[in-house]
Amino acid sequence: MSRVIGYTNGNMAPAGPIGGNTLIHSFIAEVIHQPFGHAIHKIGLPEFPKQTFLLEMGQILCEADGTVADDHKTLVKLWRSLQRGEIIATNVWDDAPLFYVRVGIGSAGLVIRLIHKPTEWHVESVISVYHRPLADYRLWRRVSLA
Repeated sequence: MSRVIGYTNGNMAPAGPIGGNTLIHSFIAEVIHQPFGHAIHKIGLPEFPKQTFLLEMGQILCEADGTVADDHKTLVKLWRSLQRGEIIATNVWDDAPLFYVRVGIGSAGLVIRLIHKPTEWHVESVISVYHRPLADYRLWRRVSLA
């Protein structure tokens, strides 16, 4: 079951019409369904700084209802999950690429919206938090295959 929580860091881009460069649209659209860490290198963007992610996600999760803990250990696990997380959608706002990335930690899954402004990355918001079924666990799949 998925639920939209809409917690943001206050710098959220408006959800209005998208104008601008169609070249950027087509360029970032090629990375959909790829791991985030690999995709940003593929299109030439700098790596998302770990400290920026930890700080901004910590602020967002503090405002959340407690489904996902906001302690340092959990944030580091989310950071690692982000690097492997699947890009499920992309968009462009004022020539800044937006990425919607699906990440998971334990039985919780999150969809996070990230933006790369001209010189820096930001966590825009947590779009949804949902429960991942047991079949999605890597360990469960490996054990069942063995």
